Formats: sequence, structure tokens, C-alpha cells
Amino acid sequence: SAYGLGETVVGGTVNPDEWYVFKPTLAEGKKSIIARTMGSKLIKMVYKAGGGSEIVPTTTEDQQSWSATDKEVSDLAEMAVKIEKHYGRPMDIE
Repeated sequence: SAYGLGETVVGGTVNPDEWYVFKPTLAEGKKSIIARTMGSKLIKMVYKAGGGSEIVPTTTEDQQSWSATDKEVSDLAEMAVKIEKHYGRPMDIE
């Protein structure tokens, strides 16, 4: 994940934070984050006051902070597993 709108992550123009979640321990309700890597997050896309969006630099503080909490990552992983079960296969979701 990264700060701002998701377009920079989807378009590959930002180096986001990454987490790896182990689904078997997630299903057991145990801690399931097995690795994480902090990305540089040098830029972010934000809404402009008058409409539209723009790319702006990310603050040094945000660059050096995780863009999501472990709880948020676990919650998202649980949602991803539900989506996979619904479609019967892994899905690329954003």
C-alpha cells in the first residue's frame, strides 16, 4: 500500500509497502503476517481542490512510516480470502 489515491500503485509509479500474509494461520485467527517490506513511497496522487488529481511528493515522515497497520492488513487479507472463496480461485483485487 501507499498514501493517496491507488493509481500510483496500480500504475507502478510508486514503490509501495508490501506485506505477506500466510492464509492458514489467518484462517486460524492467529498472527499471519510473515514478512513486510517498506517501500520508498516518494510520491502520492491526491485530489486537487478545484477538481481532478495531481501527483505530489510524500513527506519524509510518511516515507519512513508504514502506510497501513498490521490490523488493517489482516482485515484486508480476510476480505481477500472471502473474495477468493466466492469466485473459487485467487483474484487480483485492489
